[in-house]
Amino acid sequence: MIRKKRVTLHSPRRRIQLARQHRKVLLRQRSFVLTEMGLVSVAE
Repeated sequence: MIRKKRVTLHSPRRRIQLARQHRKVLLRQRSFVLTEMGLVSVAE
């Protein structure tokens, strides 16, 4: 018997959740960088 633990690890629902989380983090980082750059350009 071969148990399919790998499938449960990478179930579509979980993958979508992770992707959504990752996208949120990326957007937050990008917005943070943009605001930092904006502040720097305004300061100059």
